Amino acid sequence: MLDELHARLIAPPVSNKRPVLKAPQPFLMEIGDVFVYPTCTGGCINPYFKSKEMYKFHHKDGSVSWQWQQDGWAAMIAIDRGRAFEFLSWYRPLTLARATAEKPSLETLRQELLWKLSRPGTCTNTQIKRMEFEKIGVLPIDAARLQRAFPDMKPGTYHAVNDISIANGLYVGPALAERALARPGEVPNRRAGQSYPTIIGIAQILSERY
Repeated sequence: MLDELHARLIAPPVSNKRPVLKAPQPFLMEIGDVFVYPTCTGGCINPYFKSKEMYKFHHKDGSVSWQWQQDGWAAMIAIDRGRAFEFLSWYRPLTLARATAEKPSLETLRQELLWKLSRPGTCTNTQIKRMEFEKIGVLPIDAARLQRAFPDMKPGTYHAVNDISIANGLYVGPALAERALARPGEVPNRRAGQSYPTIIGIAQILSERY
């Protein structure tokens, strides 16, 4: 037994090769791309499951159902993107603050609606399909006006390195509590539970020529 243990201790370590990226991850969204997606009490479809019928959905009233059932719509705009260490792609979504009963259009999204700045995240083609994203158009994001609206916006390096999905930032009201939203134009009060800065009307971040 000691001889066997000795042989194991002096044996060279086994190297399990991990797959590495040979090229930067391609961008799946352009800045200004507008998507609509289905929601259930404000929650998007969980893309980590192969099917939306495979996981329990927790409703705001505390009840639990075994099947995800759509009862609304939300919309998001890809307002920023980048690559961590020039390889790992990330995206920053601006989403409607609350789900709507009707499927949004570009025309309705131009109205004076409340939008929230979500945390950045990663995304794959598989997740786009599972969340049932539908691209409905492109809006001209003005980088300077975007910076003025959200001066504390940070790159998504941390989220890209840790592969945190964009899905985590796509929850809207009523799944997202009102107290989590800062007042439009104000810095979120973290002590009060505010996590998301907001704006009213996407015209604030669009090109003036639009």
